[in-house]
Amino acid sequence: MNPGWMARLYAIALHRGLLTRFVVYLWSERLTDAGRMLIVAGVILGAFSLYSLLLLLFFLGFVSVVANALYRPRVALSVHVPEKTIAGGRLTCTAVLTNVGLRNAYDMGIAWTRLPRALRSGAPPEAVPVLEPGAQARFSYTIACPHRGVYALPALRAVTLYPFAIARHPRDHGHMQTVAVLPAYTPLTEVNIDISPRYQPGGISLTSHVGESPEYLGNRPYRPGDALRHIDHRAWARLGEPAVREFQEEYYCRLLLVVDTQVSRRWGRRRDAELEAVLSLTAALTDYLSKGEFVIDIVLAGASVYRLRTGRHTGQLDQVLEILAAVEPATADPFGAANEALADSLAQMSAVVMVLSRWSDSRQALVSLARDAGCAVKAVVVSDDAQAAAAAESADARVTAVTPEQVRAGQVYRL
Repeated sequence: MNPGWMARLYAIALHRGLLTRFVVYLWSERLTDAGRMLIVAGVILGAFSLYSLLLLLFFLGFVSVVANALYRPRVALSVHVPEKTIAGGRLTCTAVLTNVGLRNAYDMGIAWTRLPRALRSGAPPEAVPVLEPGAQARFSYTIACPHRGVYALPALRAVTLYPFAIARHPRDHGHMQTVAVLPAYTPLTEVNIDISPRYQPGGISLTSHVGESPEYLGNRPYRPGDALRHIDHRAWARLGEPAVREFQEEYYCRLLLVVDTQVSRRWGRRRDAELEAVLSLTAALTDYLSKGEFVIDIVLAGASVYRLRTGRHTGQLDQVLEILAAVEPATADPFGAANEALADSLAQMSAVVMVLSRWSDSRQALVSLARDAGCAVKAVVVSDDAQAAAAAESADARVTAVTPEQVRAGQVYRL
């Protein structure tokens, strides 16, 4: 290959960032601390024209690469990573390395490829000096998860440091896995809101078989639209006309929990703190309300309006937390579309609980719609803007304002 083509390939690689990423990969993932020290020493020796020592360092690196290429141990790696943890917690991963070859494997260990930036890995466990044929080695690895989210973990790799422990040479790897870091929250001890049962059209069949057991009241003449399964054939034969069984109407408590995921357009920790506090308080409310005899409709108002149901065996708290872990912030006001989507269902709600990141006319409109439909309303504004919080509390007696710092510190345990 002539120099012109080599220069062109180098320019393409540099333009696309391939060369930069490859150098970062070698430096951060393939080289050990000893290998990095050798590189730095080589640069210093080259600067002082000590070429004989520089050649010695180059020879050590060359021997390391050749020896590892010729001596390739056969190993199998089994990895277990927990599927979820709480924000601020840690994941303890375990790996079992088995020598499936016919000769000893030397200086075997494990290493991650590059983790997501939001995660922090602990120090890698020490390598096993000798792993005999058929023997196993167990490793434990810790990952700190300070922030909520859903993360794709790269594959954990089995590596060997043989022969001089200056580079990690991969031999086998596990599979990529997804980890959910759930929002952390402080359990609530009390939520002050008046809740009374309301009639639910369709009762059990339309709410996943939850509600009070219907009581048989008697028979009445058949009317068009009645369910055919309610026809009483004995009464039909006795009366000479179609008759249906009549049951007590379904009444139970159904709550609407509206979550505001809009954040300010500013960037940085303050903006992130608002959304994290809103989701943390939402998790606490879901935990508290799901322990009662309620059906809870949770609405996530963001770039799109999502709705899920929990409570009374229609869903589990862990499932709600996993969904909250994946929530993305919205920058536009979502309550125009949310109000239209919720207007028809408010008549069946006993109460509406709102967790808001701010106060606005569109949010006030939803409060008015809920009250006009006969719902009890409770709204919580989570904001570090003192003026906005004061405006929200003065606009409505049932609006409570808290700060993200109070939620994060666990000072909000009664609403």
